[in-house]
Order: sequence, then structure tokens, then C-alpha cells
Amino acid sequence: MLFSIILSLFPTRTLRRTYKLNLDDQAIFFFFVAVFALGTFGLSFLFWITKKKSLWLKKYLTIPARKSTTNAVQLGGLPISLTIFFSSLYLIYSSSRIDGNFELVLSRWSYCSLFIIAYGYLDDRFELRPIVKLIMQLFCVLSFALLTAEIFTRYQSVLSFLIVFVWGMGTVNGSNLLDGLDTLTIKLTTSILLFYFCCSLIFQIPPLMWVTCMIAAGILSFYFFNREPAKVHLGEIGGSYMGMSFLLLSSFLYLGLIPKYGHIESCGMALLPLTLPMVELGISFLRRIYNRKSPFRGDRLHVHHILKNYHNFSASISSSIMMLGHLFSLMVSGLVAYAINPWLGYFCHLTLMISMYLSIGVKYWKGSDTLDLSAKSIFQYLRKKDVMIIDSSKIDDFQITIMEGEEYDENDFEDDGDDDSEVA
Repeated sequence: MLFSIILSLFPTRTLRRTYKLNLDDQAIFFFFVAVFALGTFGLSFLFWITKKKSLWLKKYLTIPARKSTTNAVQLGGLPISLTIFFSSLYLIYSSSRIDGNFELVLSRWSYCSLFIIAYGYLDDRFELRPIVKLIMQLFCVLSFALLTAEIFTRYQSVLSFLIVFVWGMGTVNGSNLLDGLDTLTIKLTTSILLFYFCCSLIFQIPPLMWVTCMIAAGILSFYFFNREPAKVHLGEIGGSYMGMSFLLLSSFLYLGLIPKYGHIESCGMALLPLTLPMVELGISFLRRIYNRKSPFRGDRLHVHHILKNYHNFSASISSSIMMLGHLFSLMVSGLVAYAINPWLGYFCHLTLMISMYLSIGVKYWKGSDTLDLSAKSIFQYLRKKDVMIIDSSKIDDFQITIMEGEEYDENDFEDDGDDDSEVA
């Protein structure tokens, strides 16, 4: 019954034609396999380096993951992001699959995303201050917004710039916050990529399909290294780069829908899959402000941490619960967006995600810690550097001094087996 209702919402002839088109096009399958193999090779090479005792590359590529109980290493996001970057260059310069405005957007995104790779590596290795990370993110997203504003809409370039910039910053930061458990980023990214892939089929946008498969191959190659117990973590690069990837996919979806649906409805459909990282970022900020904590101070009160630490689920099960909840919301809102109106679907997805977050986490978010939230204090939080990584070979002795009267939050010392570095 439900299947019949869903099928009735879509034009059967269009689906038949689209399905046949993609069965005949074997190139995209081989492209997916090639990108997957390249990502697997890069991750295997990184893992191999960590096992070598004397290798000059080990100094630069072996970074122990903070808070890891499995002796995992960081920088998993480095081979994945480089795989996606070089694959995008192939689509731009050695393939006729991407052309026109799609090619312009992809080329400008590729080079802007290099800043994510650069600052992510530096942060994983040297623990950059929050304000430095924020400036690098601003530069990356700002560059992409400026370079693509006139491509998206010639007559409303200012509005286009503001939308890309605001949602870009929110998506990059929010995606980074969602990298808190083993396989969590992989599963949530997969659910979002499924939405883009379905849109590429239904609305017949081949460039969107190619780029979606490219990103999916890159992130899926990471699963065997990140499943419990994790051997490699994404680090700062991975979550932020996935956020930039979502921004690219929404740009492609928007460009593909404009000829048929116009700017307003196309914008609503393109922003819909970006809701999860935006909700994650917004709720994280608001709950800290509500508890009079610094909004830039990390904690262990994200929904995925609550599922693991307070409901005693494993990291894998907690990640799966998050993915299934998000996939359900995305499916319902996607049907509403297609059958009725994209903006109605967007607000449906927003409402469902906020409701899920509140139903799970609201009773754990009430605290008593208080901090000064003046403008001066917030600037100090941005400049603050809580963790410093020191080479153990350079230390002969150390001493621990316990200060009386120091307040601390016990949640800050709970270990989830993955890195939760964040600007927010």
C-alpha cells in the first residue's frame, strides 16, 4: 500500500527512462570503483606508515587521535579529501561528464576546498586556536560564495552570496560536530548522499549523480578503517571536508532544478539536505548559552554522545540510530517537498530533526555551570587553546599539580573513542 502511494507521486515514464539511462551508462560504475580503490589505497598507505618504526613520512602523517582508547591515529580525512579532490580534477579536465555552470562550480569548489585540507592538517598536528580555525573556514566558504554568486543567479548575486555563505559556514561547522563516534560520519553522510542520488535520478541531473558517486566512494572506503574498534579517525579535515562536499552537491542540485522550477523552489530543495548539520550547530550553541557556558567550548552532550554514554549503546548502534532517524526524516520531508512544495518539505525536515533532538537530549542539557558571556569573554574563548600536543621524546620528567577549588565538568572527561574537536 505504502509502496503504491510512493510510486504514484513520481512520473512512471520518467523513472523508467532515467533507470534505463543509468543502467546503460557503465562509466559511472567504473568511476565509483576507481575512486573507492584510490581512497582505500590512500588509507591503507596511511595505516601502513603508522606501523613503520623508521620512516621520514611517519613524523608528518602519524598523529595519535586524542581521547582514543584503541590507539587509533588521526588524518583519515587527508587521503579521503585528496581522493575526492583529484577525482574532481579528473571530472573537470579529463571528462565530458561535467560541463557548463556545473564545471565552473566544481572547479572553484575544488580549489577552495584545499584550504579545508590545509587548515585541517595543521589543526590535527598542532592544535590551532579556535579563532585561527574560524578564520580559515571563513576564508574558504567566503571564497566559494564570492566565486559562485553570479553563477547561481545573475540578478540576485548578493542574496545568493549570503545564502551560500551562511549555510556554508553552518554546514562545515555542523558536519565537524557530527564526527564524534566511530562510523557516525560515514553513516550520516551516506543518508545525505542517498537523498542527492535520488534527486539526480528523479530530476535527471547527471552531473549531480557523478559527483555524488565520487563523494560516496571516498567516504565508504573509510568504513573498514573506522568501524569499531577504529584504527583511523577522520580528524579535523574529514568532517569539515564533508561539509564542503554537501555544499557542492546542493549547488549542483540547485543548478539542475533552476530550468524547471525557478530560483525559489530550487533553493528550498537544495537547502533541505543541509538541515542536519545546521540543526546540530544551532542546538549545540543554544544549549551552551542556555546553561551559561561558552558556545565555543566542546562538550559530550551531543545526541550521539547521549545515546552512547547515558543509554549504554555501542558507538556503532548509536551511529545507526542517528542515521535511521535522519533517513526517516529526510524521506518524509523529501516526499513532501516533491509532492507539495520544497519549502514545506524543508520546514518539515527542520521540525522533525529538532523534535528528535529535543526528545532525546533535553533532560540532559540542564546544567548549573555559569560563565561570563560578555563580548570580551567570547573573544577570549576564541583565542583559547585547551590542548597542546608535545612530543614525548622531548620530555624527561613531568609533575601533576592538583589545584583546589577548580570547577570542572565531568562530561569533559568521558571518552567516546573518537575525536570531537570543534570550533563551535
